[in-house]
Amino acid sequence: MADLGRAVHRNADRIKDRVRPVRDRIAQRVPVLAPYVTRKPAMRPLERQRQFWEESDAALAPGPYARASVEAILGATDVRIARDAPILEIGSGVGATLAALVDAGFTNVTGVEINGMAVQSMRKRYPQLADVPVVIGPAEMVLRGMSDDQFALAVAIRTLQHTHPDSADLFGTIARIATTVVTIDEPAILGRHRYPWDFGQEFAGHGMSVVKRQPLVTRGRHTGDTMVILRRSST
Repeated sequence: MADLGRAVHRNADRIKDRVRPVRDRIAQRVPVLAPYVTRKPAMRPLERQRQFWEESDAALAPGPYARASVEAILGATDVRIARDAPILEIGSGVGATLAALVDAGFTNVTGVEINGMAVQSMRKRYPQLADVPVVIGPAEMVLRGMSDDQFALAVAIRTLQHTHPDSADLFGTIARIATTVVTIDEPAILGRHRYPWDFGQEFAGHGMSVVKRQPLVTRGRHTGDTMVILRRSST
C-alpha cells in the first residue's frame, strides 16, 4: 500500500510538471485569467517533501553554477580555509561542487545527500571523489550526530531554500557544527519545493552573523543567485 501511495504521488508530480508551463504561458498571455489558472503553492507535508528529493531525477543533474560557486567562495576575502581543513557540503547531489573543491586542492571534504541514486552517479561521474565520504539521508537528521565545530566551513548551494519549516532546526545544527557557513541560493520565494527563508535572520538566532552578501556572477553576468557568508559571532 505504501508503494502504491508513493507511485500515485510521483505520477501526480509528473503530471503537474507537464501542466505547469502551459498554465504559466496562459497566465502571462492573458493576465485576466491568471487568478483562475494559478494558485499559491500549498505547503507539502515534510514526509512528502523528503520523498520527492529521495526519488527526484532533479538530484541526478549537476547544479548549473557549481564551479562558479566554488570560485566565488574561494575568491571571497572573508573566506580563508586551509587546504586540509574539514569542509562539509550539504546537498552534494551528483558531486559537482565536491569535485570542484577537490580539484582546487582541498583534501578533507565530506558530503551529505538525501538521494542515494545521486551518490551512485557521483562515484561514476567523478573518479576524484572515489574516497570522499558522503552521508546519505536528510540533512536535518544525519547532521545531528556530528560534533561541535567539526567543520571549518559548511557550504550549501541551492539546498537550504528547500528546507521544510518542520526542519528549521537544521539551521541551528549547521551553526553548531561549522564555524563558517556559505549559502548560495536563488531569490527567496514560496514554491512547491522552496521556502522564503532569510538565512541571515535564521542563522542569527543561532549565534551567526552575515559578514558578506553578494550576487553570484559567472562570466561577467549575474546569475540571479546570491552568496551569503556567515560566521559565528564569537569567532
